[in-house]
Amino acid sequence: MMLQFSEFVQQFGRDYLVGSAEYIRRESIFLENVAFVNEHNKAFSSGHSSWSAALNEFADMDESERMAFKGYKPSPADVGQRMRMASSPKSPKTPGVDLPLHMDWRDMDGKSFVSPPKNQASCGSCWAHAAVETIESHAAINLNVSVMELSPQQFVDCIQNPDQCGGTGGCEGATAELAFNYSLNGVALNKDYKYTGRDGACKVEQPAVSVGSYVQLPMNDAAALLEAVATVGPISISVAAASWSFYSSGVFDGKHGNGCDVEVDHAVQLVGYGTDDSTGKDYWLVRNSWGPSWGEKGYIRIQRNPGNEPCAVDTKPLDGVCGKTGECACGPTVQYCGVCAILSDSSYPTELSMPAN
Repeated sequence: MMLQFSEFVQQFGRDYLVGSAEYIRRESIFLENVAFVNEHNKAFSSGHSSWSAALNEFADMDESERMAFKGYKPSPADVGQRMRMASSPKSPKTPGVDLPLHMDWRDMDGKSFVSPPKNQASCGSCWAHAAVETIESHAAINLNVSVMELSPQQFVDCIQNPDQCGGTGGCEGATAELAFNYSLNGVALNKDYKYTGRDGACKVEQPAVSVGSYVQLPMNDAAALLEAVATVGPISISVAAASWSFYSSGVFDGKHGNGCDVEVDHAVQLVGYGTDDSTGKDYWLVRNSWGPSWGEKGYIRIQRNPGNEPCAVDTKPLDGVCGKTGECACGPTVQYCGVCAILSDSSYPTELSMPAN
């Protein structure tokens, strides 16, 4: 056993009373997760998996509790929620233009266009983090300014979600597209509108950046996503993250290499791609919002399969995918492609500006 429960309790500041029913229940969950991590790492050590696992702050939580640390439920048909949106051709790759073999917006000739990883905590605000992170990056790229840290809390508090696209709003879920749409009026700096990790009343603060429009890439189109992150900048994407909790390092190919589910439940930021030197596996480089101590300093590499991305059908999209009313409602099934449904819903802001003082 890599870590005793008593050590875990102390390390992560839990206040369970020793010997209480809650302590015993949490210890039981902890031991189950220890067993999973040990079993998985045996598969990793024997070469049957390309990623390693580790215990972290989720070790005393069951899956239903870990769901609170996600919160994104994409809406494939949310056209009614969009402002003027640039169209994307079905085959967007520019003829004769070769894309680089490796891309990482954290280090572009020694300059980063990505802010440090944040922790959304138990508020289901991943959609707000993914959107604000991508606005930060595109502002730095297109306005020739240093990366600003903008306010995800403003999105949590202020965005209306009457059609329940991706949830009921705030810490209960929404979409990055709704956030881009709201940003027409501007988004404040995080220092002026600090993150609390809970629903609050909308406040008026001086906007730092405004968004004029956004592009939503074609669903399940790996070529479009690859070109966009290579040539435009980081992208807000949706994923199925139920199996990510104990990821530590490597190229994630699903639990024990057996793939991911396709129930999309999380929003993150795609910041690049590449090929792992030790395994030769191609990957997407993804920034998560579970803090810098999770994964590879806050990041995860998801297996990329050029020309052969897996696809699967979500037969219960209303459980965690579509809105319940209005134009963001969808049909009885939805097909998603890519490991962990990484090609399901991708977008980025355009026409950014900085309001005059």
